Parts: sequence; C-alpha cells; structure tokens
Amino acid sequence: MKSNYLLKLIWLILSLVLIFSINGCSSDSSSSSSTANDTDDTDVTVTIAAVGISLSPSSVMAGETSTIQATAYDSSGGTIPNTTVVFSLDNPTLAYFSSGSATTNSNGVAEVSLTARDKTGEVYITASAGEISNDTDAILTIQSGDIPDDLNLSVSPASIIVDEGTATVTAEVLTANLLPVADGTSVTFISDNTLFGDFTATTATTNNGFASATFEASSEQGIATVTVSAGSISEQTNITIYPSEATAIEFSSATPDQIYIQGSGGVETSIIQFIVKDSNSNPVEGVSVAFVMTGPNGGEFIDPTPNDPTPSEIDVSTNGAGIAQVILNSGSVAGPVTIQGTIMVTDNLGNQIPITAQSSTVSIGGGIPSDKRFSVAASILNLPGLREEGIETEIMAYLADRFGNYNILQGTTVSFVSEVGLAIDTSNVTADTNGYASSIARTQLVPEDVSPLAWETSFKQTLSSTYGLALSSTANPRDGLCSVMVYVKGEEHFEDQNANGSYDSASEDFVDSDDDPFVDYNDNDTHDDGSSSDPFEEYIDAGTGNGAWDSENGVWDADKNIFRNFKILITGPEVGAYSSRSTFAVANGGSQSISVVVCDRNGNPLTPGSTVSISTDVGKLIGETSREFPNSSAIGPNASGQLDLIAFDFVIIDDDPDTSEPESGMITVTVSWKGELSTQDTSYIIATGTVN
Repeated sequence: MKSNYLLKLIWLILSLVLIFSINGCSSDSSSSSSTANDTDDTDVTVTIAAVGISLSPSSVMAGETSTIQATAYDSSGGTIPNTTVVFSLDNPTLAYFSSGSATTNSNGVAEVSLTARDKTGEVYITASAGEISNDTDAILTIQSGDIPDDLNLSVSPASIIVDEGTATVTAEVLTANLLPVADGTSVTFISDNTLFGDFTATTATTNNGFASATFEASSEQGIATVTVSAGSISEQTNITIYPSEATAIEFSSATPDQIYIQGSGGVETSIIQFIVKDSNSNPVEGVSVAFVMTGPNGGEFIDPTPNDPTPSEIDVSTNGAGIAQVILNSGSVAGPVTIQGTIMVTDNLGNQIPITAQSSTVSIGGGIPSDKRFSVAASILNLPGLREEGIETEIMAYLADRFGNYNILQGTTVSFVSEVGLAIDTSNVTADTNGYASSIARTQLVPEDVSPLAWETSFKQTLSSTYGLALSSTANPRDGLCSVMVYVKGEEHFEDQNANGSYDSASEDFVDSDDDPFVDYNDNDTHDDGSSSDPFEEYIDAGTGNGAWDSENGVWDADKNIFRNFKILITGPEVGAYSSRSTFAVANGGSQSISVVVCDRNGNPLTPGSTVSISTDVGKLIGETSREFPNSSAIGPNASGQLDLIAFDFVIIDDDPDTSEPESGMITVTVSWKGELSTQDTSYIIATGTVN
C-alpha cells in the first residue's frame, strides 16, 4: 500500500512540473504590448500599434486649461484599456500638467489637463504608451488675447508723383470687440508690384491700434496696389503714381525727428522743410506751398497765429533755395506727426492739379514714465547663489509714457534696491533715448526665509510621501526667490476719455498705487512690517515723508515713485535624485512607471544649462529621460506646477519579450550641475530590479 501511494505521489509531482514548463515557455514576440483577461481568465497580449492625441481646446489664453486625451490602439484599430500613458512637454516653462501620466479607461482613453503659464508661445505635447508615441504634432498655442479681427486702411495722399513722391498708409487694427489691439502688434505692408514703388519699412507696430508705413514711388507711373496684413487678416488699397511734371515738391528734412510733450522740459519743436524744383531739378522761389499737419490731436500746431481756427494748416512761400518750412510745436499728447506739402502745377492740358509730398514721421514723446508701461527683465533668471557668491546678472528696466512711446525724457533716473541674496550697482543709472536703463546684480548671501504658503506645504508633503525626499522644515520654494525693487519718478495710469492728454478727475478712472516703494521679501505683493511671522520689508519713504510706510492715497498722482518687484531665483546644486520606487520587477512584455525628482535644497529647479540624464542597463526607458534646465525663475504656482519643474516621468519596459528569463539591473540618474565658478557631475542609482 505504501508503495502504491509513493508511486501516485511521484506521478502527481511530474505532472505539475510538466504543466508549469509548458506555461513558462509561452511568450509574446510583440515589442510593445498590454495584457488583459478574457472571460476564461486566459492572459491575452495586445500589441500597442499607435497612440492618438487630441487637445480641447488647442488654443488658450495665459492661465487657461486645455484637456489632453490620448488613445491607445491595437493593430486592428481597436482601443486598449488599462494601459499607462506618459505625457511630456518640450517646454514646461510655458505650461504644466495636472498629472504626468494616466491610465486608459475602458474606451482606451487616458486624460490629463494642461494649464498655460503667463507667457505666450507654442508648446509641443507627447503622449507615450510603452515605446509608442503619437506620430502627429500636438501643439497648444498660448495667446495674449488681443487677436486682430478688423483692419481699416487709409492713404495720405492717395496720388503722388514718380521718383520722389511718398504716401503714408495707415492701418487701424481692431479686435473682435472693435477695440484697438495691444500696442506693439505687428502689421505688414507689402507692395504687390515694386515697379511702382515700395515701402521704406515693410513692418510696423501698433500704437493705440494704429500703425503706419511710408510708401515711396519709383520711376514707373501707374496704380500701385498694396496689401496690409495683421495676424490672419489682410486688406488692400491703391496709390496712384503720376508722371513727373515741370514743377515738383520734395520733403527735405525734419530736425529733430523726435520731440517732447509740451511742458516736459525737453525740446518741443521740430523744423520741417520741403523743397520745390522745376523740370531741371532747379529750386524755385516764390511758390506757395500748402501745409497740412496730421497728428495725435493733443494741441500740437504748425500755424503760430494766436486763436487761429486751423492750427494744423498754413501756406508758406519758398525762399531763394526753393525751401518752404514750417515749425511743428508739440502738444500734450504723444504720438506720430506727419506734414503734407502741396503745390499746384499745370498738366499738359493746361489744367491746375495738386502735387503733394509728405514728411517722414516726427515722434512726439518724452512724457514721464507711466506705471502701466513700466516693466523689468533680467539676462539670467536663475543664479547659483546658494553655492557661489559674486555671480552677476543684468537687471533691465523698460520705460514708456502713457501712450507707449519709449523715447521718454532722456536722463530719467532709475533706482534699484535688492533683497538680501543679491547686491546691486545703483551708481548713475539713467534711462537712455529708448527708455532703457540697466544695472548689475550679483549673488551675495542668501534670501530671507519666508513662511510657507499652503501649496508649498502640499508640495513638500508630496516630495516626502511619494519620493522619500524630506526637505528642511524651514525650506520652501519661495525661499529661493530674491526681489529686486526698481523705482522711478512717473505717473499713475489713467483713462484719458477725452484724449486731451490731461487727467480730468470728474470723468476719468485711474489705477492707484502705493506711495512708498517696498522690497517684497515674501512675494505676497503687500508690505509687511515684521509684526507677524513675515519679515520686515525695507521701503522708500517717498510719499508724505512721515517716517511710516504709506499705501494708496486715493488720488491720481502725476509725479510719484512708481515701482516693480522683479524676482530672481537663487538656487544651488541638487540635493540628490529621488525616485517614486526603489525597486522594479517588469513582467515579460510588461512595463512599470517611475518618477524621479531632481531639485536644490529648497525644492527648486537647477541653474540654466544644468542637465539630467536617466539610463538603465536592463530593459528600456520610455518618457522624459533627459533635460537641460532653462533660463527661468518660474516656480509653482501650485504643488503640481512646482513638481512639473523638477520631476521626470518615464516607464521601464521589457524590450525583449521573446526572452522570458529575468535579468537584473539598475536605473541610474546622472546630474550635471552648472555653476559659474564650478561644476558638479554626480550619478545616483535610484532603483534596482528585474526585467523578464
């Protein structure tokens, strides 16, 4: 009996070994696959043949969100559920995902949201399932909101003579709401047949919705058709070019071609000269020239007669040199001015016809800086100040008056004050003729510690729970932000409803601003006096001079210190490379998702030019496995957005499913930190495991 029982036991063991051997030899030869269970609990390997991607919408404004959907397909066109899709961006400084990966639902669709940051541009989106990615470009366009929708053209004069004739083509560019597009919108002017003439400059930018270009006639007579474009819209107009007559008028000069607003203290007049010639190009004396001025309607004039009802028109006779001149006097409104000179000549039939020439544009500017037109930038936005001192960046202030003219009064003083963490050169900084001023800031010590915001606390909790990275209890991403406060004498912005260049308190709204500029240490846009957990913030006692910080005073100020706080990111080398998993075990033909963070001691991105490279000696990595950190001071604005700046999401896959034997290996992260005085190359083994 014992012998029979032993024989039966041996036979059972041999049968089980045979069954497991048969199952173990089964494998799928596809290079990218997903496994699902059918109704008989049998493993079925589905090959991922393609990944489709869609954006809704594909164009957003800054701060808006688009829904990104990726669909995994098999070779028969069916969708594949239960598959991990990894999403990545070519430029994460423009936008950020709600999550870097998602799993396809029962319809084979994985969905995340993508939120635009505060810059315009285009960002390319990649969705990867296994080693298959979308093969068509998925592009999210981030727009400013001022899209050209309507274009109105005018030509002055509409008829000119060959060779020396000039005409100004003016385009009024409006949005869909019939409002002027943003200042600086590009407008293109093209002559369809350059035999008749061409523009002196084919592009111009708008000011209060208007842009102009000067057309110069060539030696051919006829009708010149010109096309003007702004954004996706365009319109055409015609300019008639007449043959040369016995008498001609030419624009000669405008000296200077830039003058200042009345009462600003700069040069307020420009001498405009035209010359009249006969058919042999000799100057003609005693010819009456009718001048007409076109300007911004701010009280500028060319006829100095007191109480003259037509200050923009005057008749002047040429002198012995054939020159007729007028003096342009500025008004209280900035903008371009042109002057048209017309003479009457006799044609071949004895008829009197007008011949007109137009001056170049004289710019009336030089107003004081406007709070609305004041901006600050820097050449390097992320400095290695947590490791190195004395590293420099150029801080640049851009000024313009309320009309957007940057030729503000030359010599305007611009002042700079920095938070601890930067030292700045403020010696003799004045704006140039282009409204530009700059100074050099260098790293020195480290910025103030600030109390964490809710999103920073959430961000640190995610680092700890997901990646095992425990930042210091006093470390927050905003600890790396260093403020540079830039201030200048200027005026508060107001809505000039009657376009008279002056603030009328009864009818015009204005934007009030703090009387005393302050250095915003904790980045909350509010002055802190140190009475709470927030630090005391230095200020300039420029308002009432009462020895206390003053905020808004409730009245429009024409002469006060306007200011900006500009942020430079102060960072250091990486504190390491931390992974969402320390081990991996990839089944035959399978995959596993892994995320790695690389940041400095405050949880911020590394300096520009620093690189991260992720590699493995077993299987294959798909996703974001390398990056060069950009020149950016962006942080947050929430925990997910901060994580996008320092996280690398990828998948390790079995790239040889024909072989079912497990292979051991590791995943290595190599970080090359770039400072100005030193560099640091470090490799980290962040996970070990097997791939069948």
